[in-house]
Amino acid sequence: MAIRPFELIEEIDLPFGNSSYLVKVISSEPYRYKLLIVDDKHYDILLNDLKENKLEYYDYSKVLIEGINVIKADVYGGFELSQDNLAVYTTSDIFKGIKHKGRYSSKYTESISLDSYEELNKGDYVVHDQYGIGQFVDIESRTINGITSDYLRIVYKGNDELLVPLNQFSLVRKYVSKEGVIPKLHKLGTNQWQKTKQRVEENVEQLAGRLLELYAERENEIGFAFSKDDEMQKEFAETFEFDLTPDQAKAIEEVKSDMESKKPMDRLLCGDVGFGKTEVALRAAFKAINDNKQVAYLCPTTVLSAQHYKTFKSRLQDFPGRVELLNRFVDEKKQKEIVNDLKVNIVSEDGNTIKFGNSLPHDELIKKLAKYKIDRILIEEATLEDMFLHYYK
Repeated sequence: MAIRPFELIEEIDLPFGNSSYLVKVISSEPYRYKLLIVDDKHYDILLNDLKENKLEYYDYSKVLIEGINVIKADVYGGFELSQDNLAVYTTSDIFKGIKHKGRYSSKYTESISLDSYEELNKGDYVVHDQYGIGQFVDIESRTINGITSDYLRIVYKGNDELLVPLNQFSLVRKYVSKEGVIPKLHKLGTNQWQKTKQRVEENVEQLAGRLLELYAERENEIGFAFSKDDEMQKEFAETFEFDLTPDQAKAIEEVKSDMESKKPMDRLLCGDVGFGKTEVALRAAFKAINDNKQVAYLCPTTVLSAQHYKTFKSRLQDFPGRVELLNRFVDEKKQKEIVNDLKVNIVSEDGNTIKFGNSLPHDELIKKLAKYKIDRILIEEATLEDMFLHYYK
């Protein structure tokens, strides 16, 4: 079979996922010939995946046989030759996937990438790279130029439909928003989506400018340098009932180093659920109150604020300092008492750690904190996102 000129070649973009799943996707593709080219490291894994899925395959030599053909070689990036009914998949397609980075993926944040089209449910709102927000209906088969393929069917404003081939589904993202918010569908054939992306791009540029100005000012500011760790802080660290992970130990060391510097501090600590971020926050909070400073811990939900309050209260029970909770379940009289104590810094002679839940909108809360003697603010990630979107939208 002759290979046609390269202008007929189109890049294949497979969904992310494990190789066994991708092998099943490949087997369902409508092409008569499928050539799988994998390197020596992944060759045996591929064969096991094929056998596990009970898929017949052939060792490629010089002639392609109808079905799945396998060869060991180091090639990057698959392609398809529609007129020759041939699809070629390589190691990077089967075991890693191809991730496109462009203006869309970096600037439109109200969406999440999908590992598989199977994650979509009927009625889900989606965002297409080129056409904007639509609503997923179902997956249907269509025959075009003699080749039958499956397509994502997406409905837009005015009941216009868009069919997206499954091998291009990475252009589609699932739309995410706050609970109860229903997005407006875009209209096909208009420049509405392009205008939206342009507006987002301009907002990002404005935000970048404001951040540059802010950090230029911060470079000239002199902050408070906290004391080095003393015996009490070492005793507090020993009350932690688990061994620190290497990442926790490194994060604690870096956070304390920041606090001991005169340079104004802000630090973003990233980690999945259960990776021990709260312990890092506890150590930082205790270091602050040990220097007679007050700390505010902002949480995105009332439940989370109560959980953290319980943790902080338990850990600080044998040490100087007072822990208080502010959320909508605390009665109004108690809230006023805590806030009034904050104003004059008499919550505790030894400093104070305070847990703020969602009793106030975060913009109001920050304004109030600015008036009080709060020296350290710890922010949960969801809270930070809400505040960021509010101040820079």
